[in-house]
Amino acid sequence: MMNYYEILDIDKSATKEVIKKAYLKLANIYHPDKARGDSDAFKLILEAYDVLYDEEKRKHYDETGTVKPESDEREKINKQLASLLLEVVDSSPDSNYLDEMRLAIELKNVQMARMIEQGQLFVVKRQKALTRVVRKDGKDNLFAAAIQSDIDNIESSIQNGLKQIGFNSKLLEELNLYMMVSNELTNIPSVILSA
Repeated sequence: MMNYYEILDIDKSATKEVIKKAYLKLANIYHPDKARGDSDAFKLILEAYDVLYDEEKRKHYDETGTVKPESDEREKINKQLASLLLEVVDSSPDSNYLDEMRLAIELKNVQMARMIEQGQLFVVKRQKALTRVVRKDGKDNLFAAAIQSDIDNIESSIQNGLKQIGFNSKLLEELNLYMMVSNELTNIPSVILSA
């Protein structure tokens, strides 16, 4: 089993904040959309982050050295791919279904990556605003509370986006186990019944 702490270059005692910072630093380097991007390395980094950032998964990993199996994840993958296949069949019946499905998943990943990047920029701007607006009398800063609440919401959306990208990677892995066959092999002669 891989050592997720080594992958993120953090100690076993790392807080969620440290885990997140380590992930973001590495994702900035290895994300496939970056100049030095490496999709295999990014996949490992994302997997390490997913396990260590989730308290329940991390506890199981620390105790057993294994990743807790997600029994319903397989079902989610199957349902998502089946739904996507039906959409493609209905909208493009003569296309290469698998290519269309891959394209749809990859497009969602690009959109999600953009949303995450935009969210990270918003967080930086709001964190800067936290230091610039202060109350003269030193009492509770209502603006700071509102800004922090917004930061928390954006960070939650970023986390959900990262999980979705990880899930989409699993969809693509499953999709790679299939291939299209030519129409000649699947054409079934129609039978005309006469009255």
